Amino acid sequence: MRQSSFEKPVDESASGASTSTDVATRHDHRDRIGAWLVAVSAFVCWYQRGNPPSGVNLESSWFDVLTRAFTQGWQWGSDIIFTYGPLGFLTPYLTWNPETASVFRIGQIVLCLLWAAMAFAFARRLGTLRQALLIGAIFAFYPLLVIDIGWNIPFVFAVVLIYRMVDEVPQRTHRSSWYITIIVLLSLLALIKFTGQVMWVGVMAYATLLGLLRRDYRTALTFGLGGPAIFLAIWLAIGQSISGLGAYFATSLNMSSGYGAMSLQPGPHMDAIGAATFAALATIIVIGYWLSAARLAYVLAAIALLTMSMMVWKAGYVRPDDHVVIFYGSAFFIALAALCLPVEHRPKLIALRWLGLAGLTIVCLTVSYRFLGFDWGMARMSGSLGSLLHPGASTADWAAHWKEQAAKFQLPHTQARVGQSKVDVLMNEQSIAILNHLNYQPRPAFQGYAAYTTELTRRNEASILDPATAPDYLLTKLQSIDYRLPTGEDPLTVLAALRSYLPVDFERGYLVMRRTGWPVQPIEVPDVAAWKVVTLGADITMPDTPAPQVLFFDVQLTFWGKLRSTFLREPNLRVEMQLNDGSKQSYLLVRRLGHAGMLISPFLLSETDYLRWHASLGERRVMVMRLIASEPTEVRWFESRVTYALQSIDLPRVRVDKLSEELQQALYPGFRPAPMRVESGRQEVVNEAGKDVLFTHAPATLTFELGAGEWTAKGSFGLLSSAYQCEISDGIALVADRVDANGNTTRLFSRQINPVHNPAERGALPFSFGPFPMQDGDRMILRNEIGLADDAKGDCDWMFLGPVSFDPTTKPSGKN
Repeated sequence: MRQSSFEKPVDESASGASTSTDVATRHDHRDRIGAWLVAVSAFVCWYQRGNPPSGVNLESSWFDVLTRAFTQGWQWGSDIIFTYGPLGFLTPYLTWNPETASVFRIGQIVLCLLWAAMAFAFARRLGTLRQALLIGAIFAFYPLLVIDIGWNIPFVFAVVLIYRMVDEVPQRTHRSSWYITIIVLLSLLALIKFTGQVMWVGVMAYATLLGLLRRDYRTALTFGLGGPAIFLAIWLAIGQSISGLGAYFATSLNMSSGYGAMSLQPGPHMDAIGAATFAALATIIVIGYWLSAARLAYVLAAIALLTMSMMVWKAGYVRPDDHVVIFYGSAFFIALAALCLPVEHRPKLIALRWLGLAGLTIVCLTVSYRFLGFDWGMARMSGSLGSLLHPGASTADWAAHWKEQAAKFQLPHTQARVGQSKVDVLMNEQSIAILNHLNYQPRPAFQGYAAYTTELTRRNEASILDPATAPDYLLTKLQSIDYRLPTGEDPLTVLAALRSYLPVDFERGYLVMRRTGWPVQPIEVPDVAAWKVVTLGADITMPDTPAPQVLFFDVQLTFWGKLRSTFLREPNLRVEMQLNDGSKQSYLLVRRLGHAGMLISPFLLSETDYLRWHASLGERRVMVMRLIASEPTEVRWFESRVTYALQSIDLPRVRVDKLSEELQQALYPGFRPAPMRVESGRQEVVNEAGKDVLFTHAPATLTFELGAGEWTAKGSFGLLSSAYQCEISDGIALVADRVDANGNTTRLFSRQINPVHNPAERGALPFSFGPFPMQDGDRMILRNEIGLADDAKGDCDWMFLGPVSFDPTTKPSGKN
């Protein structure tokens, strides 16, 4: 076996070997101290105590689900599908959860000790310069180690460390313990995040091939057989089944492929900077080929490092926002690791590599800290180390945060209603169920943005429709990320929910839906004959029917578009819609979900939009739509030929007076009775001066059916305070008319106000009128007008109403 050293001539003569041994002995003490300093730095900068509980947002929700999955023993690949694995709750920036607080702390200590041991082995015999550089890099990139970069580094260092252990004969007697350390650490990391599993497979294969190539069969057997054995032992120890391992890998790979749809437009020049950085990194790695004494072995190491480089490039640049730091931080450490491989002494090439590393250092730190806001995070480090020394105080601190968040998001009515029935949450705020101690039983891909492939949304649909797995209740919010169409996020789950569940309550922004038990079949892709061909960007006229429409589409990428998607990101597809109220809407679509089918009409942006539609309070239908490239410059990535199909479906609807009182008040807080129909370009419940009120943009019409008798009306209305700075506003008017069965109109009340220019008319203004008679077939109309003058304008006419009540002057006969 050839013994080589760092940037020194390879000399196999006895005198050369003796000289090398003498030098190594002379510097061994200093080298060991340097390695210990690297190990301590690695532990200090890697150890995290996690984050305090942070409510029910998207991030905290998937953290809490990972914790629940571990404590409940859910099986990955079947019960739960995600890009984090069974040990995902050990993610360093996880929010604190009482269910796994102790396990999380112990897990962090174990991981960091293993990482420190590996860092020690890696730093041995590097020399003072590289050790100092390594310590400086660990501290410089400290804020990034808590995210994916911290998990990528051990895999990168493992490639170099294994190479050196195979290459350096004197280390053979100590290799077995270091090999086991490497395998255990990488196996634990592979079970935290799926990306780690891909890297784990790569490192095990690389080490096995390297051992075979160098006839080091102990290394080949240790990683070829011992690696899988240790991984499998850990997999079984944490409650997973052997049969589920393949399903976990396949489903996580499928979900990862769908994440390509989450591409965003980068800032100016970011792609160019990233490409140049990647090219410099690749150059540093490739130059090592001519410096290596064992070039075939180096090719294996170079392939491993370049593959990892490509993975972190994709991870950072699919969503080129703050995610780009994943690439830049990892790229620096990959380059640094490449410079720690044994090479021969060729000064010009060596100098070129170090010059490349210097440039990478400047670029990677500059870009990373631009997104981090130059927050080095001393408070985080001191807090983490303090929690290590004083775990009791840290636990009490986070427990107080947890209780505060739980109290803030309580749903007492929902708790009383659902009891211990099975509950799922649509779309991305699963923490609400966990904080309320509900019997949370999620669909496999449990968040809407996670189901960006047809296979995953099909599995979710099956889970919702199958009586054996369907939850009894759904807590529903129609949510999306990145300005995507809300009904296009996990679209078959949305359709399954709207077809097999009915709304029964509304609390704190969550629509509570109960399973009906009706037999509902999965959405099927239309026959070939139902598909039509148009050009990308051409108008698609919707059927002239109020029946809900499901859109299927097939938009293909050109060859260059596919190449771009493979090495960078997928171009964004958008749908532009013209609605029956005259408004225009534009949202992103997930191209890969075209064959799944998604609800396109009625146009629903929120759970309250759905509730209004369900209660027959009017509907916003799509009249014409177009499938287009999100940006004009991206048209070239798409084929011009587009196929689509539309399918009518049945969705249950009722009259508003058939809704529960809770649902009526959710739509129209303080209204008694609720209007039977509302016509408005925009309406929503908002909080004005501490009270929930109905906001409608003028002009708007609310129709009430009161029945025969004599009635009085009272209530309050006004202009939203957010419109007070709108100088061009000329006021709004509230008008009340009685319309008889023949269409004859009687004016009962009208008042115009101009709060922008008359401060005395600001706030909630009371109104009342009556008594007035109503006959069978009569309707009461409340109108929000842009003004009573003929030349009135609609600018900033943001009226709110509520409470509003219509009361009979005498009790109807036959009532108590």
